[in-house]
Amino acid sequence: MAGSVEHGPVQHGPDEHAPVEQAPAEPGPAEPGPVRRASVEPGPVEHGPVRRASVEPGPVERGPVRRASVEPAPVEHAPVEPGSVEPVLVGTDGSPAADRAVRWAADDAARHRRPLLVAHVVEPWLHDWPSAGPPGRDDVAAERGRALLARARDLARERHPELAVDVRLVRESSAHHGIRSLADGTYEVVLGHRGLGGFAGLVLGSTSLHLAGDLRGPVVVVRGAADPGADEIVAGLGLRESPMSVLAYAFEAAAARRARLRVVHAWWPTRPDLEAGADLDGAQAAFRDHVTAALEPWRNRRPEVKVVEDVFRGHPVEALLTRSAEADLVVVGRRTRTGPHLGSVSHGLIQQARCPVAVVRPRR
Repeated sequence: MAGSVEHGPVQHGPDEHAPVEQAPAEPGPAEPGPVRRASVEPGPVEHGPVRRASVEPGPVERGPVRRASVEPAPVEHAPVEPGSVEPVLVGTDGSPAADRAVRWAADDAARHRRPLLVAHVVEPWLHDWPSAGPPGRDDVAAERGRALLARARDLARERHPELAVDVRLVRESSAHHGIRSLADGTYEVVLGHRGLGGFAGLVLGSTSLHLAGDLRGPVVVVRGAADPGADEIVAGLGLRESPMSVLAYAFEAAAARRARLRVVHAWWPTRPDLEAGADLDGAQAAFRDHVTAALEPWRNRRPEVKVVEDVFRGHPVEALLTRSAEADLVVVGRRTRTGPHLGSVSHGLIQQARCPVAVVRPRR
């Protein structure tokens, strides 16, 4: 295993030999992916119009779950309009993990000078139940959701009194679909690593893991110490696909925190490589050269960010988990060829990392 070198970023992944782009293009505007359309039930707002047209869904007795509706709770700031600064979106269900996610999202919105959008999803009465549920159940759930949103707004304002905070109550078939309906046009989506429910350990699998694999752009799962103060961002760099999205987000995160950026690439020879007597030292040097070349344009663009390169012979999950113990954030990519599913590296980090994890999928 080689030591550290002062200067380069990385996106994890074993046995990755593909050529690396020498200079990234200027990030273009995000291309919105297919998103379920949400209707909006406007609630009271102190000032500023609600941006979408109002649609009042009728009562549902039987049959499929009604389409999503989004209801703004009372807020002090008008909703973010199209073309304005992209907000940081955070989901909350009132759990301790969600509270930590709200605090992390508020901190990140403040350091990036962006507004914060807090969402709570009201799911329907038992999906397979043959009726609409107890009378008034939806009203009770919505009222509870508004209380959770007001509390989340207070949590954010306690940390950053001048932060622009907007809130949304979303009625959808699942938390996954509800957050997805709001994700288009946001800077990043922030989630807790688990939430409330009868099977709390499965909440991550049904929401955070699904969204991290499904959404385009950065999805941050807050786990470990939400603000460890390590002054280091770790980026896992893979070389099979373009590292542009991961490096762009990682450099911006490091610059906003005035933190060091540690770029990690881990590789491991296959059994045929070993049996054939592959030159492992030569491979190590070649991987280091690839990493250095990938980082060069980003160092030129962000000269204020101190960069350290770590190229390891080992499994990327193990290398990044070790680094996560002394990091403020670990940033990894998601291979587009895996479809709406996470790869082994991002999945392993979300489940075990000791700090927040950002999974960055290219916006297009």
